[in-house]
Amino acid sequence: MKNPRNLWIQALFLWAAAVPHPGRTQTPDSYLSQGNQAYEAGDYPQAAEDYQKAAQSNPQSAAAFQGLGNCRLRAGNKAEALADYAKALSLNPHNPALARVVEFLSKEEFAGATPTAPSPPSASTPPADLSAEVERQELDIETLKLEMERMRQAGDGDGGKAYRLGSSQKASDLAQAGKDRPELIVLDLANNEIWNEGVRFKLDQLAQLAKARGWPLRETLVKRDPQGQGRRLYAIGNISLLIYQGRDRGIFEVKAPSQPGDFDLATVEGISFQSSTGEIQKAFENLYFTYTGTETRNGSTLLEYRHGRDLTFDDRLEIVLDPSGKMTALRFGVLDEN
Repeated sequence: MKNPRNLWIQALFLWAAAVPHPGRTQTPDSYLSQGNQAYEAGDYPQAAEDYQKAAQSNPQSAAAFQGLGNCRLRAGNKAEALADYAKALSLNPHNPALARVVEFLSKEEFAGATPTAPSPPSASTPPADLSAEVERQELDIETLKLEMERMRQAGDGDGGKAYRLGSSQKASDLAQAGKDRPELIVLDLANNEIWNEGVRFKLDQLAQLAKARGWPLRETLVKRDPQGQGRRLYAIGNISLLIYQGRDRGIFEVKAPSQPGDFDLATVEGISFQSSTGEIQKAFENLYFTYTGTETRNGSTLLEYRHGRDLTFDDRLEIVLDPSGKMTALRFGVLDEN
């Protein structure tokens, strides 16, 4: 018979080996493994914490960002999930299943469905085959595209919904055509959205876009309102967003590129920084915007527009032109907000 004291000592050693110690070095793979175990057990908050640690210790780990995206999708944080999935795809562009999920999430307004999160990834195990789920989602998208065309032909009262759906489809087409140009941003102002490399974000999600792309983001606290909510300025190169904490609308601005690393611009209306004054004026005389006048400010000419629709918010658009008529900036959002 074995000595009970020896059995107790053996059990103690096994317990000590299994329990992490403060001094024991954790590796990106160990964090990833712990995240996979927690994810499979349904403990998504713990899995997210482990995946976050894996991503922080190895920022080049596509599996860590994909796992983090899975957890955020499970929690219903689709915008954050999209940012993580897009980051994972940028690190592992040859993952067709992940690419389909990113594309679907970026078109969620069309689909109206919630995609199934991929299975937890690892360095050696690829995500589960999502083809059946993606095919169902794509069928939903095609159905709504047909509905969009029906509304275009039959009209939907004032045509506003059909116009916004059509604008979103144009933005998607432009973004897909320019997906190999990381310096290009596509603006869909009718839907308050920005596209880059084929992926869509809301304008107020500039920070998530920067995270997904690994862009250096400058963040500045500008002021606080009487309730203590901070107004922050987020800037990436020649793009910026001024917005109060907790609000979904702010002031988005893109200036003409002036140095390496700045972004080029395309809009659904066909406008870029190379457009003439006449092209700009004609382009924004549409169902969504109403021209309100011209103003001269600090030597520049401002073309001013306001929503032509009966909406619950009061976004405005300003196109800034230099004395030669060249567009130098586009500003959009709650421009009257202090």
